[in-house]
Parts: sequence; structure tokens; C-alpha cells
Amino acid sequence: ILFFYADSPLFGVPLVLLRSSNSNMTNEDGKEDDSGLSTDTIGKAGEIGMSFCCASCDIAEVDDIKLTTCDANCKLVRYCSDACQRDHRPQHKEECKKRVAELRDELLFVQPESSHYGDCPICFLPLSLDGSKIMMTCCSKVICEGCWYANKERELNASLKRTCPFCRHPVPTTDAEADANIMKRVEANDQVALEVMGLRQCEKGDYGSALEYLTEAAGLGDVEALYHLSLMCWKGTGVEKDEKKGNYHAEEAAIAGHPTARHNLGAIEWNNGSMERALKHFIIAANLGDDNSVDMLKHGYLEGVLSKEDFAAALRDANIMKRVEVNDPVALRRMGSRRHDEGDYKSAFEYLSKAARVGDASAHFHLSLMNSEGDGVEKEVYHLEEAAIAGHPTARYNLGHIEWNNGSKERAVKHYIIAAKLGEANTLGKLKQGYLRGLVSKEDFAATLRAHQAAVDAAKSPQREAAAEVALSKKKCLQSW
Repeated sequence: ILFFYADSPLFGVPLVLLRSSNSNMTNEDGKEDDSGLSTDTIGKAGEIGMSFCCASCDIAEVDDIKLTTCDANCKLVRYCSDACQRDHRPQHKEECKKRVAELRDELLFVQPESSHYGDCPICFLPLSLDGSKIMMTCCSKVICEGCWYANKERELNASLKRTCPFCRHPVPTTDAEADANIMKRVEANDQVALEVMGLRQCEKGDYGSALEYLTEAAGLGDVEALYHLSLMCWKGTGVEKDEKKGNYHAEEAAIAGHPTARHNLGAIEWNNGSMERALKHFIIAANLGDDNSVDMLKHGYLEGVLSKEDFAAALRDANIMKRVEVNDPVALRRMGSRRHDEGDYKSAFEYLSKAARVGDASAHFHLSLMNSEGDGVEKEVYHLEEAAIAGHPTARYNLGHIEWNNGSKERAVKHYIIAAKLGEANTLGKLKQGYLRGLVSKEDFAATLRAHQAAVDAAKSPQREAAAEVALSKKKCLQSW
């Protein structure tokens, strides 16, 4: 028996799923060519013409004849008219359904960058999955407790009137004022306010009104509303019980980064015997910080349906995401580096920028490398300087290199001396050049060499040297093999 909980004050009753079989359901990855058409279906040279001809009557797309894609958006065929599409439907139906399902899975099983909560609009750090966040009734912005506390302290110390940290609207002092603020946001079609009103109607037992509010909020893109709609459809709360519609709402919420919706989809797949799909959902949810999904992955590992390597990787990613939620600069930087390695440079830049804002020197250094090939030298130098000030030896060396190339030999030597004293070996060659050119005195050069050696020795230990020897021996073995 598998239990999973609807993370909601309104739907807190555990849902019970009975595991029916151990059979796996696997989907083959659809291959696409540059045109977006399935090469499995139109691999032959003659069949490629379908992309330029009506799949039913073979008329070509020329002059005033325009072809439209299949209504199911399978991206396999196009038609010149609705009549042709109806005539061709019987022979295209099965292939179309298969391709639509493949395209849906491609979208469904993409790892979101963050949870649906996103970032705090004030400090721009990720909002955590727990309750440590506050929705402001005046502007419907959800902010972290840290920004709320900082604003409260600032106002108390300066004897200021209590205001919203985001929009500076006076904070309501009564429930009536708060309700009035929410109704103003509802009238303005604010999706968060609509969701809040929907949940309030659920608490009152007015499920008809709740459905209207939540449906409207979901239509405007509110992920929480989609999640609650999935629960209502699954349980038949205020609506006719519809598992298919509930799955759809849960999938839309999961695609947008809702970890509990993702976990629930995994539980359903597990119940249906689709272990591979279930584990994919649990891994994605665990990477977003969902503890229940981590437990299910452990269960899968113990049952032998998840490899040790995949389980360990999922745990590492889950732990990193937990640290990201509490604004750990190292975790933010590691996520940025991982996104960079994956080629997602936009996400990498966002994570590294967040890590840099909370004081990570290595994040500043990585941003300098990204900016050296992107936004310009000014930002590159700024991030290098911030990293160097924080003690990053390679950033200090790079600053010296820039100054040396710009002809500022004296400034370059200062950077090289500081970097060498931090243990940076590449600077020794530059300092030797400076000494031979008379830019560095004999005393300064000797003192720097002694400081460099002291920094190197301070980082040594018997355990580290033993580990280095083991790593070197493994490398030699691999090279010889």
C-alpha cells in the first residue's frame, strides 16, 4: 500500500493507492529532423514530401494553397482543408495518438529550474517549500520571511508606520481590511487573489464558487490553483469525479514546477505498475526538494527498480536543492555551474548571480569568465575585483594579467604578489619577469616566495597527500590501460 498526501489544508486526507503489478511501461524517444517531423515516420525520401504536401490529396503548398498542421498538433502531417483531414483521420489516428503522447512526455519529464514558488520579489532568492513565506494582501506578492523580518525591524527601529515591503501600502490592521484588499485584487483579476478566494470558498463548503475561482486563477497561470483543481477532480469534491481531468491539471502543475503535484503523478504511475515513469516523476520532485519523493526513491532502490548510482545522484540533487532553498551560496553556485555544463547559460547566470549576491567569491569568478565573452570587460573586471577582495587567488591573478596587458605593470605586480601569497603558482613566473625587469625588488621577490611556500605548506596534510597519491596512481593506471 502506498500513501501520499495532498499538501493542502483543505485536502489533507491521505490518498491510498494499491500497487497492482510490477510491470514497466516504457516510451521510446521520438526522433525529429530539423523540420520537427518524426524521422521514424517519414524517414524515406518520398515520405518527406508530406511536410510540403497535403497528407490526404497530395496537393503541394504553392501560391494560394496553404497547408495547416494536424489539429492534434502531432507535427507529422499537414492538410489543405478540414475535409482532407477528416478523410485521412482513420489511417492517421493511431500514429497521431502515439506521437502526441511522445511530445507530451518530452514536455512533462523536463526538470524545472525551480519550484513553482519561484524567487522572492525583494531579495530574488528562491522561496522555500515550507511555510516560511508571506502573501501580502495589498499586492498579492509572496515574499520570504527574511525580507518581512528585515522590513519589520527597519520600521520598528525608525518608528515608521507598518507598510508592505514590496509596494509600501499600509499593512492592514484588521481582517476586514485584509479581506477588502484581497477583493480589490480579485476585481483586478489577480491570479493569486483568485486562488486565495477559491480556497476560502472550499473551507466554507461552497465548492461551486471555489471551482469558479480556481478555474479562473488556473486560466491566468496560477500553479497552486491547478494543483487544487487536480485534487478536486480526483476526489470528486464539488465536481464530478474525473481521473483523466485530474491527471491533466496535475501534469500542468508539475510542468510548472509544483513538487507535490509531481509526486502525486509518480504515485499514480507506481500504482499502475509504470515503475519507470513513476521513478522519473519522483526524481524530478526530489530535485525540487520534495522529501516524500526521496522516500519513494529509497523504496524503489530497496526493491531493485532504481540503480545505486541513480539513487545517489537523486539524493545529491535533492540535498543541493534544499540548500538552495535556504540561500546557501555554495549550493547556488553549484547549481549555476551544473546548468552551465548542461548548456543552460541563462539559468547558470541567474544561479551564479544569486550566489554572488550572498557573498560567494567563486560565483563572482565564474561570472567574470561568462562576462569576458558576453556582456563586456567592465562587468568582467567588477566580478574579478569582488572575487579577489574575498580572497580568490585565480581572480587576483587574472586581474594582474589584465593590468599587465594594459601596460599598468605596477598594479599588475601588486596583484601578482597578493595572489602568490595566497598560494597561486602561476604568478611566480610573472613575478620573476617583474624582478628581471626591475619592477620587483629583490627583497619583495624573496619575501613573496617565502609567503607562497608557507601558503602551500599550510594546505598540506598527511591525509591529503595520501589521497593525492591514490588519485595519481589511478590516473596512471587509466592512462596505461
